[in-house]
Amino acid sequence: AVTALKLQHYDAVMVDASLDGGYGCELARFLKESVVEGETTVIVARGERSEAPLPAHGVDLVVPKPLNGKALLSSLLAAGRNH
Repeated sequence: AVTALKLQHYDAVMVDASLDGGYGCELARFLKESVVEGETTVIVARGERSEAPLPAHGVDLVVPKPLNGKALLSSLLAAGRNH
């Protein structure tokens, strides 16, 4: 994913907060700080119980899990409006 982001522009990137044992927020921060251009929105999907301070990780939008089509579409539309 990191290689793809370095090679091509994407409007949005979605990361699962529980990715690889809970390191999704750290991945989101890494992407925002080191990989994606300022125009790429970083969206994190997380369960309601997650207590990670997402704004500190460079997250632009949070989508609650479990995901459904409506929540996913709404987050992508919001990402488009933000840029």
